[in-house]
Amino acid sequence: MLVALLMLCVVVSIAAIRSASTELRLSLGLYLGAYGITSVAGGVLLSFHEILDSWVGGYLAVSGIELRLLDVVTSWRFAAILLSPLVVVPLVSVTAEKFSWPLRHISASKPYRWGISLGVWVCVFLILAAYCFWRFHVAGMSSRLLNLDLLWDQYQTHITARREAFSAFGTVFFGLLYVGIPALSFVAFLKWMERRNPAWGAAFAISVIVVAWFLLATAQKAPLIAYLIMLCVAAWSYSSRKTLAFMTGALVVFFTVTVVQLLFRESWELFDTILHLLLRVGVAIPYYAAIYPEYEAFAGIDLGLDLLGLASARYAFISQTVFDYVYPTVTSIAAGNAPAPAHVNAYAEGGLLYMLFTEVVVAAWIVFTAWVLRRMKGPIGQAFGLSCLLTIYYLSQVSFRLSIVGSYGILWPTVILAAYSLINVLFLAALARDPQLDEVAVTARR
Repeated sequence: MLVALLMLCVVVSIAAIRSASTELRLSLGLYLGAYGITSVAGGVLLSFHEILDSWVGGYLAVSGIELRLLDVVTSWRFAAILLSPLVVVPLVSVTAEKFSWPLRHISASKPYRWGISLGVWVCVFLILAAYCFWRFHVAGMSSRLLNLDLLWDQYQTHITARREAFSAFGTVFFGLLYVGIPALSFVAFLKWMERRNPAWGAAFAISVIVVAWFLLATAQKAPLIAYLIMLCVAAWSYSSRKTLAFMTGALVVFFTVTVVQLLFRESWELFDTILHLLLRVGVAIPYYAAIYPEYEAFAGIDLGLDLLGLASARYAFISQTVFDYVYPTVTSIAAGNAPAPAHVNAYAEGGLLYMLFTEVVVAAWIVFTAWVLRRMKGPIGQAFGLSCLLTIYYLSQVSFRLSIVGSYGILWPTVILAAYSLINVLFLAALARDPQLDEVAVTARR
């Protein structure tokens, strides 16, 4: 039944994508691709875990996963949770784009009259990098930046280090590291692709090293892969041979996942990478369907009231609760997490109706991102578009809250790019007002 429904949903998705604009195809394709690979494929495989015991079932048993609750994979509720985004999100996105007349009346942005200063970019980037290093120093974790061998080849050490980093640094630090500083890196990459200026190319290369180094030092792998995916999307957009660029990017991401996993695991093979991609998020979805509301009451809709001190952050414990059900025998991790896409988290908060509402909101964000890609011009506007695409990716991996105002949220690149834009304009405008500094202003705009 599940496979037949999947095929029907895929047909609907393809039909919707074919009628979408180029920008909406990119945005929608990213969401459906990320969700399909990391959640749908794994969910379908789990529905055959008894038949495919030598492959999937054996993997689950070795991983210590509770198999008893997987009986839910034959239920209509699980099918609705797993497959509804393949229908609701594309249909709502395409329909909304056709009737989004308010957005069509907003004119396209224009590149800054003053251009973009590399000097300002370097200053802002160094300030953010210095802040991250300072946080490492204050937390007494500077040694991790200087010696990544402390984390390599020891999986339990890796898990412990990740938990300690979350406790020590907080949302602002990880917001800058996950999506804020990468947004500046996107600016450098797009400027380099636009002008092929060696200085911008060097700035971009340095930003990649800094982002990767900080992420590995905090034992964060998924944000590094997401950052790489966005760079591949940007490179793909500049390529004249789209199919070749797509295949190259897919191979780069696949082998990067393998290499990064090898850094933190004693043994890892290419086949493990395939299982990791298919089951990393998908393995938890059946448990969300089985646990709520039979074993646990719905957590309640997260309205962000805890940010105002008016409620407790119950949302934070959903993934931890599910983890305990998925891995009941794992006791070496104090607070593990079993993340799930935005609509699955919404189901755990308020049930099927709230899940469908969240899918509509995800579709609205996809339409907005398509508009940003179409209308925003210049490296800064395009970097914001890439950040919006990055948010779409995270909506297929974590909760809506985390994707908007959490450590993965669009809030952070918005603030960083807006601040950089303002400083850039003020700096170059000040130079342009002084005739004696005109040559300096011209050089700074390159």
